[in-house]
Amino acid sequence: MKKFKECVPLAWGGEEFEGVKAAERPALVFFGPDKKEICRSTQLAKPEEAVKAVDGIEATRVAREQDVQLEDFKKSFAKPDDGEKLKAIDAMGKSKNPKTAPFLSSLLAHAQFKVRSAAARALGELKDAGAIPALGEVLKNKKEMPEVQADAAAALGAIGDPKAVPLLAENLMTVKDDKPYFGRIEALGKIRDRASVEALISLLGQIKGKPIKETTNLCVKLLAALTHEKHTDAKAWQAWWGKAKETFQVPKE
Repeated sequence: MKKFKECVPLAWGGEEFEGVKAAERPALVFFGPDKKEICRSTQLAKPEEAVKAVDGIEATRVAREQDVQLEDFKKSFAKPDDGEKLKAIDAMGKSKNPKTAPFLSSLLAHAQFKVRSAAARALGELKDAGAIPALGEVLKNKKEMPEVQADAAAALGAIGDPKAVPLLAENLMTVKDDKPYFGRIEALGKIRDRASVEALISLLGQIKGKPIKETTNLCVKLLAALTHEKHTDAKAWQAWWGKAKETFQVPKE
Protein backbone atom coordinates (compact mmCIF):
# COMPACT_ATOMS: atom_id res chain seq x y z
CA MET A 1 0.00 0.00 0.00
CA LYS A 2 1.31 3.47 -0.89
CA LYS A 3 0.87 6.41 1.44
CA PHE A 4 0.74 9.90 -0.09
CA LYS A 5 0.88 13.22 1.78
CA GLU A 6 -0.93 16.05 -0.01
CA CYS A 7 1.61 18.57 1.19
CA VAL A 8 4.49 18.98 3.63
CA PRO A 9 5.53 19.79 6.27
CA LEU A 10 3.02 18.39 8.78
CA ALA A 11 1.54 20.30 11.73
CA TRP A 12 0.09 18.47 14.71
CA GLY A 13 -2.38 19.16 17.51
CA GLY A 14 -2.78 22.92 17.31
CA GLU A 15 0.95 23.58 17.34
CA GLU A 16 2.87 25.26 14.62
CA PHE A 17 5.51 23.17 12.90
CA GLU A 18 7.92 24.92 10.60
CA GLY A 19 5.47 27.77 10.25
CA VAL A 20 2.44 25.67 9.32
CA LYS A 21 -0.58 25.93 11.61
CA ALA A 22 -2.59 22.88 12.62
CA ALA A 23 -5.65 24.20 10.80
CA GLU A 24 -3.62 24.08 7.61
CA ARG A 25 -2.18 20.64 8.24
CA PRO A 26 -2.36 18.29 5.26
CA ALA A 27 -4.53 15.23 4.88
CA LEU A 28 -3.08 11.75 4.85
CA VAL A 29 -4.43 9.88 1.87
CA PHE A 30 -4.07 6.10 1.60
CA PHE A 31 -4.39 4.16 -1.62
CA GLY A 32 -4.92 0.41 -1.98
CA PRO A 33 -3.46 -1.95 -4.59
CA ASP A 34 -6.34 -1.07 -6.94
CA LYS A 35 -5.29 2.62 -6.85
CA LYS A 36 -8.57 3.53 -5.14
CA GLU A 37 -8.52 5.75 -2.11
CA ILE A 38 -9.01 3.81 1.14
CA CYS A 39 -8.94 6.61 3.69
CA ARG A 40 -8.40 10.34 4.01
CA SER A 41 -7.86 12.00 7.37
CA THR A 42 -7.19 15.57 8.46
CA GLN A 43 -8.20 14.94 12.06
CA LEU A 44 -5.03 13.34 13.38
CA ALA A 45 -4.08 15.50 16.35
CA LYS A 46 -0.75 13.86 17.17
CA PRO A 47 1.92 11.90 15.33
CA GLU A 48 1.13 8.77 17.37
CA GLU A 49 -2.48 9.00 16.20
CA ALA A 50 -1.24 8.98 12.64
CA VAL A 51 0.75 5.84 13.41
CA LYS A 52 -2.35 4.16 14.83
CA ALA A 53 -4.35 5.20 11.79
CA VAL A 54 -1.73 3.78 9.45
CA ASP A 55 -1.61 0.53 11.46
CA GLY A 56 -5.39 0.19 11.37
CA ILE A 57 -5.56 0.80 7.65
CA GLU A 58 -2.70 -1.63 7.08
CA ALA A 59 -4.54 -4.29 9.10
CA THR A 60 -7.64 -3.72 6.99
CA ARG A 61 -5.62 -4.03 3.81
CA VAL A 62 -3.99 -7.26 4.96
CA ALA A 63 -7.36 -8.72 5.94
CA ARG A 64 -8.79 -7.87 2.53
CA GLU A 65 -5.83 -9.43 0.75
CA GLN A 66 -6.14 -12.56 2.90
CA ASP A 67 -9.83 -12.85 1.99
CA VAL A 68 -9.05 -12.52 -1.71
CA GLN A 69 -6.23 -15.03 -1.43
CA LEU A 70 -8.47 -17.54 0.35
CA GLU A 71 -11.09 -17.30 -2.39
CA ASP A 72 -8.40 -17.85 -5.02
CA PHE A 73 -7.20 -20.94 -3.16
CA LYS A 74 -10.76 -22.28 -2.96
CA LYS A 75 -11.21 -21.79 -6.70
CA SER A 76 -7.97 -23.67 -7.39
CA PHE A 77 -9.02 -26.47 -5.04
CA ALA A 78 -12.40 -26.73 -6.78
CA LYS A 79 -10.73 -27.77 -10.03
CA PRO A 80 -11.38 -31.42 -10.91
CA ASP A 81 -7.71 -32.31 -11.27
CA ASP A 82 -6.40 -33.98 -8.09
CA GLY A 83 -2.95 -32.56 -8.63
CA GLU A 84 -4.36 -29.03 -8.67
CA LYS A 85 -6.19 -29.71 -5.41
CA LEU A 86 -2.98 -30.80 -3.71
CA LYS A 87 -1.09 -27.80 -5.11
CA ALA A 88 -3.76 -25.46 -3.75
CA ILE A 89 -3.52 -27.04 -0.30
CA ASP A 90 0.26 -26.83 -0.32
CA ALA A 91 0.04 -23.16 -1.33
CA MET A 92 -2.34 -22.46 1.56
CA GLY A 93 0.16 -23.82 4.06
CA LYS A 94 3.02 -21.84 2.59
CA SER A 95 0.92 -18.67 2.44
CA LYS A 96 0.86 -18.34 6.25
CA ASN A 97 -2.63 -16.89 5.78
CA PRO A 98 -4.50 -17.69 9.03
CA LYS A 99 -7.84 -17.39 7.25
CA THR A 100 -7.10 -20.61 5.38
CA ALA A 101 -7.00 -22.64 8.63
CA PRO A 102 -10.78 -23.26 8.95
CA PHE A 103 -11.00 -24.37 5.33
CA LEU A 104 -7.98 -26.65 5.71
CA SER A 105 -9.44 -28.07 8.92
CA SER A 106 -12.63 -28.94 7.04
CA LEU A 107 -10.55 -30.86 4.49
CA LEU A 108 -9.42 -33.27 7.22
CA ALA A 109 -12.78 -34.97 6.60
CA HIS A 110 -12.38 -35.07 2.81
CA ALA A 111 -13.12 -38.33 0.99
CA GLN A 112 -9.59 -38.57 -0.47
CA PHE A 113 -6.86 -39.54 1.99
CA LYS A 114 -4.23 -37.61 0.01
CA VAL A 115 -6.26 -34.46 0.50
CA ARG A 116 -6.59 -35.17 4.23
CA SER A 117 -2.85 -35.73 4.57
CA ALA A 118 -2.02 -32.60 2.58
CA ALA A 119 -4.42 -30.56 4.72
CA ALA A 120 -2.78 -31.82 7.92
CA ARG A 121 0.68 -30.92 6.62
CA ALA A 122 -0.53 -27.46 5.57
CA LEU A 123 -2.00 -26.85 9.02
CA GLY A 124 1.38 -27.74 10.49
CA GLU A 125 2.99 -25.11 8.28
CA LEU A 126 0.42 -22.52 9.36
CA LYS A 127 1.06 -23.30 13.04
CA ASP A 128 -2.48 -22.20 13.88
CA ALA A 129 -3.49 -23.41 17.34
CA GLY A 130 -7.12 -23.15 16.31
CA ALA A 131 -6.63 -26.31 14.25
CA ILE A 132 -5.67 -28.44 17.28
CA PRO A 133 -9.18 -29.86 17.95
CA ALA A 134 -9.66 -30.91 14.32
CA LEU A 135 -6.23 -32.55 14.18
CA GLY A 136 -6.97 -34.27 17.47
CA GLU A 137 -10.11 -35.80 15.97
CA VAL A 138 -7.95 -37.31 13.25
CA LEU A 139 -5.87 -39.07 15.90
CA LYS A 140 -9.00 -40.38 17.63
CA ASN A 141 -10.51 -41.77 14.43
CA LYS A 142 -9.60 -45.47 14.47
CA LYS A 143 -10.70 -45.82 10.85
CA GLU A 144 -8.31 -43.14 9.63
CA MET A 145 -5.31 -44.19 7.56
CA PRO A 146 -1.96 -44.35 9.39
CA GLU A 147 -0.35 -41.88 6.98
CA VAL A 148 -2.99 -39.27 7.69
CA GLN A 149 -2.72 -39.77 11.44
CA ALA A 150 1.06 -39.47 11.24
CA ASP A 151 0.72 -36.19 9.34
CA ALA A 152 -1.80 -34.92 11.90
CA ALA A 153 0.58 -35.79 14.74
CA ALA A 154 3.44 -34.01 12.97
CA ALA A 155 1.21 -30.96 12.51
CA LEU A 156 0.43 -30.85 16.24
CA GLY A 157 4.14 -31.03 16.98
CA ALA A 158 4.84 -28.22 14.52
CA ILE A 159 2.14 -26.04 16.10
CA GLY A 160 3.91 -26.62 19.40
CA ASP A 161 1.02 -25.74 21.72
CA PRO A 162 0.89 -27.59 25.08
CA LYS A 163 -2.85 -28.10 24.53
CA ALA A 164 -1.91 -30.80 22.01
CA VAL A 165 -0.02 -32.92 24.56
CA PRO A 166 -3.06 -34.79 25.93
CA LEU A 167 -4.24 -35.52 22.40
CA LEU A 168 -0.87 -36.98 21.43
CA ALA A 169 -0.43 -38.99 24.62
CA GLU A 170 -3.98 -40.33 24.88
CA ASN A 171 -4.21 -44.09 24.30
CA LEU A 172 -0.77 -44.07 22.71
CA MET A 173 -0.16 -47.72 23.59
CA THR A 174 -3.25 -48.72 21.60
CA VAL A 175 -1.98 -47.21 18.33
CA LYS A 176 -1.35 -50.19 16.09
CA ASP A 177 0.66 -48.75 13.22
CA ASP A 178 4.24 -47.60 13.77
CA LYS A 179 3.89 -44.43 11.66
CA PRO A 180 1.36 -42.64 13.87
CA TYR A 181 2.81 -44.28 16.99
CA PHE A 182 6.31 -42.92 16.52
CA GLY A 183 4.86 -39.79 14.90
CA ARG A 184 3.03 -38.96 18.11
CA ILE A 185 6.15 -39.48 20.20
CA GLU A 186 8.19 -37.26 17.89
CA ALA A 187 5.49 -34.59 18.11
CA LEU A 188 5.60 -34.68 21.92
CA GLY A 189 9.31 -33.98 21.72
CA LYS A 190 8.71 -30.85 19.65
CA ILE A 191 6.37 -29.27 22.19
CA ARG A 192 8.70 -27.56 24.64
CA ASP A 193 6.59 -27.79 27.76
CA ARG A 194 6.59 -29.57 31.12
CA ALA A 195 3.58 -31.58 30.01
CA SER A 196 5.59 -33.12 27.18
CA VAL A 197 8.38 -34.07 29.56
CA GLU A 198 5.94 -35.76 31.90
CA ALA A 199 4.18 -37.56 29.04
CA LEU A 200 7.43 -38.95 27.64
CA ILE A 201 8.68 -40.10 31.04
CA SER A 202 5.33 -41.74 31.70
CA LEU A 203 5.54 -43.46 28.32
CA LEU A 204 8.94 -44.92 29.22
CA GLY A 205 7.37 -46.74 32.12
CA GLN A 206 4.50 -48.33 30.22
CA ILE A 207 5.87 -49.63 26.92
CA LYS A 208 3.89 -52.76 26.16
CA GLY A 209 3.46 -54.58 22.89
CA LYS A 210 5.66 -52.02 21.14
CA PRO A 211 9.28 -51.96 19.93
CA ILE A 212 10.83 -51.43 23.38
CA LYS A 213 14.34 -50.54 22.29
CA GLU A 214 13.26 -48.14 19.55
CA THR A 215 10.67 -46.45 21.77
CA THR A 216 13.09 -46.13 24.69
CA ASN A 217 15.87 -44.71 22.54
CA LEU A 218 13.52 -42.17 20.94
CA CYS A 219 12.03 -41.06 24.26
CA VAL A 220 15.49 -40.71 25.84
CA LYS A 221 16.70 -38.66 22.86
CA LEU A 222 13.68 -36.34 22.97
CA LEU A 223 13.83 -35.95 26.75
CA ALA A 224 17.49 -35.03 26.59
CA ALA A 225 16.70 -32.34 23.99
CA LEU A 226 13.80 -31.01 26.05
CA THR A 227 15.49 -31.01 29.47
CA HIS A 228 19.25 -30.93 28.79
CA GLU A 229 19.46 -33.86 31.21
CA LYS A 230 21.27 -37.13 30.51
CA HIS A 231 19.64 -40.35 31.70
CA THR A 232 19.52 -43.65 29.86
CA ASP A 233 16.53 -45.60 31.16
CA ALA A 234 13.02 -45.26 32.54
CA LYS A 235 13.98 -45.65 36.21
CA ALA A 236 16.64 -42.93 36.00
CA TRP A 237 14.27 -40.50 34.25
CA GLN A 238 11.49 -41.23 36.72
CA ALA A 239 13.83 -40.69 39.67
CA TRP A 240 15.02 -37.37 38.27
CA TRP A 241 11.46 -36.22 37.51
CA GLY A 242 10.33 -37.10 40.99
CA LYS A 243 12.87 -34.62 42.38
CA ALA A 244 12.69 -31.95 39.67
CA LYS A 245 8.99 -31.93 38.81
CA GLU A 246 7.89 -29.16 41.15
CA THR A 247 10.41 -26.55 40.01
CA PHE A 248 11.50 -27.68 36.55
CA GLN A 249 11.19 -25.28 33.64
CA VAL A 250 11.93 -26.34 30.07
CA PRO A 251 15.12 -24.54 28.99
CA LYS A 252 15.38 -22.67 25.73
CA GLU A 253 16.71 -24.57 22.77
